[in-house]
Amino acid sequence: RVEREEHEIITLRKQVACAKALRYGARGEADNIVRHIKSSHALLEKASQERRYIEERVRALERGRRAAIARRDHQEAGGLRAEALRLGLQVSELERKEDLIRATLDGYELQREGVHAKTADLEEQVTGLEQLLASKEQ
Repeated sequence: RVEREEHEIITLRKQVACAKALRYGARGEADNIVRHIKSSHALLEKASQERRYIEERVRALERGRRAAIARRDHQEAGGLRAEALRLGLQVSELERKEDLIRATLDGYELQREGVHAKTADLEEQVTGLEQLLASKEQ
């Protein structure tokens, strides 16, 4: 009987150690996800700033084009229109990039929620095993 109780205590100690290791790993995983979220937010902000800058350039080109038309300089107006169209394509690409980053961020948020739940479960498991071990050791 004593030998069986000692074996149970040893097994519980191993389970506590294992649960603590898993908890530590989950915390590291959560930290990595937070780093990914922060870097994705930075990428999103950079892409948004670049898009806004290019959109302003397109508006300026359009104003220049209208001024060139008013001066009856159709060659310059055509060149400005072509540049505005080219930049418009860049704006579309940046919008797609922003959408992709947002989708990635959504995925990271879901991962973070899952890891948070897993960490909470492991915290409870460690606490429960430690309490059980303390009661068996008495």
